[in-house]
Amino acid sequence: MLQHFPDKDILSLIMSTSSLLSMQALKPLGDFEVQYQYDPKSVQAVMNFQGELKSISGKIMLRNAGRRHPYPYLNPKNLPNAISI
Repeated sequence: MLQHFPDKDILSLIMSTSSLLSMQALKPLGDFEVQYQYDPKSVQAVMNFQGELKSISGKIMLRNAGRRHPYPYLNPKNLPNAISI
C-alpha cells in the first residue's frame, strides 16, 4: 500500500499548493476592491448591504461575548469576499 503513496517531495508540493489555494481572501464580505456600481440605486443597495453585514456582525459579536466557546465562522467580517478553492 505504501508504494502507491507519492514520495516526500511530491507530497510536500501537493500540501503547499493545497495550503496556498485554500488561504482565506484578504477582503471580508462586502468590502469590494473596485467600485463597479455608479448608478445611485446600485450604490445605495451596496451601502445597505454593507450596513446589514455590519449589524449582523455586531449581533454575532455580542452573542459570542457571553459564550464559553464563541462561534466566529459565520460572522460577515470573517467571511471572504471571494471563494477559495
